[in-house]
Amino acid sequence: LCRKGTYNDYGRSRGSNNGECKACANGQFAGATTCDGITVESDNMEKKILDKLYVESGGSQWTKGKDTWMNGPVCSYEGVVCAIEGANEGVEEINLAGFGLIGNVTADIFQLPSLKKVDFSQNVVELSFRDIGKA
Repeated sequence: LCRKGTYNDYGRSRGSNNGECKACANGQFAGATTCDGITVESDNMEKKILDKLYVESGGSQWTKGKDTWMNGPVCSYEGVVCAIEGANEGVEEINLAGFGLIGNVTADIFQLPSLKKVDFSQNVVELSFRDIGKA
C-alpha cells in the first residue's frame, strides 16, 4: 500500500510505469488512490510536456539523463526537481545544462504550473519565449 501522505491510481506501488506512490500533503490514509488538489489531467500534462521536450530536443542522443526520461514519474527524470506546494506536487525546476540537447525546446514548458527555474545552458538549442505569459 502507498503509505500515509502518498497516493497513486492503484493505492499501492506497482512495478510498471507510473506505479510509484506520489507525495500528497493532504493524504490522511494509507492506500489512497486520489489526492485533493491533484488531478489526473495535471499529472498527465506535466508528463506530456516533458516527454515532448525530450523528443523535440533529441533526447535519444543526450549525453546524460536519457535513460531516466520517458519512463516512470516525471519527478524521477534526471534534471527535474519537483516540489510539493500545498496539496500539489509539480515540476519546479528543469536543469538540463550540458545534457547534449539539440534542436528546439518546446515553449509548452511555460505551461508547467509550478515551474520556477530552467537551465538549458551548454546545449545547442533554440528556445522561444512566445508562451512565457502562461508561466
